[in-house]
Amino acid sequence: MYTVGFSSLYFGYGGLMVGLLQVPLTTKGALGWLLRPMSYIGQHSYPIYVFHLVIIEQMAGHNLLHGARGAVLYFACTIGFGILFSKVIEFPVLHLRDRIFPPAAVAEIPAGVPRSESEQLSSHADGTDSSIAAAGTK
Repeated sequence: MYTVGFSSLYFGYGGLMVGLLQVPLTTKGALGWLLRPMSYIGQHSYPIYVFHLVIIEQMAGHNLLHGARGAVLYFACTIGFGILFSKVIEFPVLHLRDRIFPPAAVAEIPAGVPRSESEQLSSHADGTDSSIAAAGTK
């Protein structure tokens, strides 16, 4: 198990990841029923990662990790606790942080405001610089 088994696991997981990268990520169609819950769990993945070892140690201490039922119980408890922690602690704290320290806003020129002549001359829609283009035509 420690040589061929783990190598097979790594190759299988790598193949799965390459295969999933080829799938268009849309929540419509047949894969939508799978992608929506995985996306929801992914939004709460950090607390799931942080607390999974604590949960597995507590469950092992109470002899709850035997067989397939133990594995299902472990995943359900870990994901459930991670989502609960995110909703009760993490997201409110992040919201409070954004209220106290608002993110730096990027100044945008509204569409109706005329641009200065130098800005109009220096950039074109195709990304070329007019001063370089003008120099090349002289």
